Amino acid sequence: ALRKAELAREEAEAARVQTGEVKAEVEAAKVQADLSRFGAEVDAAKAHSQAQAQAQLDAAKAKSEAQALHSEEAALSRQVATLEAELALERGALASAKETIAVARQGAGGER
Repeated sequence: ALRKAELAREEAEAARVQTGEVKAEVEAAKVQADLSRFGAEVDAAKAHSQAQAQAQLDAAKAKSEAQALHSEEAALSRQVATLEAELALERGALASAKETIAVARQGAGGER
């Protein structure tokens, strides 16, 4: 009976040790899961931050390109206006020259 009690106590002690080992493994697994979750949250935050920064950069580039195109369009509009003014002056000079020629022809025709 004493031997049976001793064996039962040893089995109980072994079971307690085994239970402690299992509990330790469970705790280690919980810690590992927490670390993995934290790492995933950090990665997600980093990816979100990078995406936001890239979107801001793309928006700034697009705005800059739009401003450059607007400036180019304004410069071309000024160039067209200048060319139209020069054309109007040339047409005026041509009309004046035609008038002078017509008057000269009339004068030459009247003297004959």
